[in-house]
Amino acid sequence: MKHTYFFIKSFAAGAIAIIVICVVAACRVDSSSTSIIEDPSNSFRPDGGYELLSPSENFKEVIWLSVITGTGVGRGSACAPKPCVPETVEQSDEWIPYPPKGILVTKTGLYEWEAVEIRRDRFAFATDERDGVKYQFVGSFSIDGDYERVKPTGIVLTGQLAKVDTQGKTSNEEVTLTWFSWGEVDRESFRRKKP
Repeated sequence: MKHTYFFIKSFAAGAIAIIVICVVAACRVDSSSTSIIEDPSNSFRPDGGYELLSPSENFKEVIWLSVITGTGVGRGSACAPKPCVPETVEQSDEWIPYPPKGILVTKTGLYEWEAVEIRRDRFAFATDERDGVKYQFVGSFSIDGDYERVKPTGIVLTGQLAKVDTQGKTSNEEVTLTWFSWGEVDRESFRRKKP
């Protein structure tokens, strides 16, 4: 019985190691791309929160958008898309990228998203559907670097935001967003603490 338990425990640990190796290897498939997923040495890390600057009537329910592209070694995994606030990676130079993901926080709920790629010049995602509504975004960032270190101010993300419902009604418009740090998120309400 002890041998069976040890074998299962060893097998599980080995399977986890193989998965981690495969994920890291997949991140290095195409070194000619500037995508965060494909180039772990890429210094572009737009992780943090984004608020719409002057939301229109069509998007008044949108509160903020989270972006998570990886984690610092030894810090545990970042926790999006569920509501939480990952630790900053300011003291860690080792970065493990993974497929960009996050949530769009609205007054009616949380919409999870995953992006195929995220680069300074192109960021696109579509949320899951919730209560017959989903959101889509295509845009670009105006500032390069590791946002938790650079702490950019002003407009850092622009693009087209669309809200699509099951009846086929679509709201689509150009939006501008400002960045804020994970440290500015209230851990209880999952809302941004105003500076």
